Amino acid sequence: MNVEECIQVVLQVQQDRLAQYKQLAEHFEQYLTAVQSQGVDLAFPAYRKHVSECTTRFQALSQRVLDVKAMLKAKDGALDAEGEESGAHADVIALMEDLQQQEKAKLQLIVKQQLDRVRVLQEEQQASKITELEHDEAAVGEAHPTTLHQEQEQDTSRRLATLTTRIVDIMQDLRLELG
Repeated sequence: MNVEECIQVVLQVQQDRLAQYKQLAEHFEQYLTAVQSQGVDLAFPAYRKHVSECTTRFQALSQRVLDVKAMLKAKDGALDAEGEESGAHADVIALMEDLQQQEKAKLQLIVKQQLDRVRVLQEEQQASKITELEHDEAAVGEAHPTTLHQEQEQDTSRRLATLTTRIVDIMQDLRLELG
């Protein structure tokens, strides 16, 4: 496989990753809908199963990129006609490594964001079970949880936007390597 074919594989993997992110988001929305009818505790096992399945697919996609990267490294390790290591693919390999790191961080943040939302739902469900008087007494002197959750959500969203921008830049650089 030549370098252009390797880059094409990585571009296809990215398309497959986007489909997996969409599926993960759809499963989360299904979970949120199920929470309304079943409650957090009953709906969570199905969601956890979907996350596990998506994680397995993400791992397989990541492995494809690692395999392509290893192939390019092996080609770079081969000696050229003068007996020197070629290193011709060092830039592409570095882009693939950076892509893998950014994708790993993005997936971790998305799952964290979803789990944070689950925690908020659980807290809201528990709070609704407390009588109004007990709720008022428990809330005295505490930071407002909704505000704290909103700040965490905004921070996570900013970090995701930064990662996504970096991934788009890496993909553009890989496309430029195609010529």
